[in-house]
Amino acid sequence: MRRWVLYAPGRMELQEETHRLLPKKKEALVEIHSVALCGSDYSLYQGTYSAPTGYPVTPGHEWSGRVLAAGEKDGALSPGSRVTGDCSFWGKECAERETCRHNKNICPEVEKFGITKNGFLTELALVPLHCLYPAPEDMPYELLALSEFFAVALQAVKKSGITQKGQKNACKKYGEKEKILILGAGPVGIAIYLLLTLMYRLENVFIYDISGERLALIQRTFPGIRVCREEEKVKNDAYAGLLQQTCFPLIFEASGAAGAVNSALKAVNPGGRIILTGMYPKADIRIKDAVLKGITMAGSIGGTGSFAEVIPFLYKNRETVQKIITGYYAFEEADRALQEKGKDCMKKIIRVKTGEGL
Repeated sequence: MRRWVLYAPGRMELQEETHRLLPKKKEALVEIHSVALCGSDYSLYQGTYSAPTGYPVTPGHEWSGRVLAAGEKDGALSPGSRVTGDCSFWGKECAERETCRHNKNICPEVEKFGITKNGFLTELALVPLHCLYPAPEDMPYELLALSEFFAVALQAVKKSGITQKGQKNACKKYGEKEKILILGAGPVGIAIYLLLTLMYRLENVFIYDISGERLALIQRTFPGIRVCREEEKVKNDAYAGLLQQTCFPLIFEASGAAGAVNSALKAVNPGGRIILTGMYPKADIRIKDAVLKGITMAGSIGGTGSFAEVIPFLYKNRETVQKIITGYYAFEEADRALQEKGKDCMKKIIRVKTGEGL
């Protein structure tokens, strides 16, 4: 078995291991087929990741594979099942904690596959059964590998208070006329856009990015996507300027850039909401704008809790969603893939096992 090990920023090696992996009672042995690269993978490689890390580590937390064996029978999983899994690995006492029952992504014992503990840039992996999610047997592995960051995006959408049309207690605050802005046209921003327009069936959704190249790329890739050319800004710092109505009662900040948080604070309506999904370094955030405008800001992390909804969404909308994949690398080229981050590529897939993909 081979696996990649990131020993330190910029130093990653493919190593051979000869020991046999045997699943324990509540584990499955999984053959990894595809790994999608995330922004945090690039940051880990570059040494710029601003959240807890643990070198040396095997990167990769967006993945798909096939169950080879399980330590015990599971009604949803059996040898041959196609699966993906959580990035978050929570503690043993989760069932007894109110916080964990509400959101396992913020468990006090949480670890992150591929970040603080070994991930899935490997040919074989032992995975806790409770971290696995089954998929249709004909779902392409490369499409299934997109589940984790779409689950992250869906968790952020849920945090905003939006509910799907037709549901009881549907949120009328974000209806037919109100506009929703997404800052950041990276994979998470695009995932939020596709979920809002295809799953939630909202029309007035716009996406903005400081990079004209990236905006041009997503317009070529997703014809019809609604692009905001320049985010709304207030005229001045006086009360009249701060409290003027813009046109965005809800903004998702998905770029991970601290400057974009200030842009969101200026562009959001008084009394509006901002959902943050990025890992921000230390920066000068204009908190006074949030106070003076009565803005609600909420952070959202992790995808645990949304995989069961995301997998059928990806399967149903596969012709659209798979367009987000714009680069493919062989397993042996993973080191090069992490070095070649560019604005002309949305999502790269590492083909750990070839022969079964899109």
